Amino acid sequence: MRKETTILLTILKDDSIKKERELLLGMDPDTWFHSVLTCWRALCIGREMGLSQDELSVLGMGAFLHDVGKAFVNPHILTKPGPLTDKERDQICRHTVFGRDLLCKNTALSPLTARIAYEHHENEDGSGYPEGKDRYTIHLFSKIVHTADVYDALVSPRPYKKEFSQVDAYFLLSKGAGVQFDLETVKALRASLLQRKLTT
Repeated sequence: MRKETTILLTILKDDSIKKERELLLGMDPDTWFHSVLTCWRALCIGREMGLSQDELSVLGMGAFLHDVGKAFVNPHILTKPGPLTDKERDQICRHTVFGRDLLCKNTALSPLTARIAYEHHENEDGSGYPEGKDRYTIHLFSKIVHTADVYDALVSPRPYKKEFSQVDAYFLLSKGAGVQFDLETVKALRASLLQRKLTT
């Protein structure tokens, strides 16, 4: 069994996040599957970047719980098929703060878990949210989850869009490398996609 799969299964069975896991399960199925797939993809990227077993475990937990703050956002907004209003968009953006605040209360988790939830929509050029941090202040694990998060969102169908092919999704991320996404994480994403293709 691949290392990232073993870590993912361990996270899914971890009793220390029972409350957080139930919050994810209580949301729409898309959010649950996105959390699982983002975790797996982040672990693949982290492995390509040479992270240790312990680092991958922390990364994986943060990736799995990165969207748990959406449990405190109006579910009708999360699944709305049409364009969002400015007020609705602001509420969705708040999920990073809600997630951080929730995860900070769980003393069994690494502080990086909450940081990943808070930072995973920050961009390299400082144009992201919630703080507008840039490449110098965003943690590497948050950068990895950002890339994994957007990649999975692109290749998955949503009420408001069709899924992208893996090639088209990677192309979009590569165009944003160094501006929206960390260049090294995008390179590692490509390596993980090629590795999987070679072994399937």
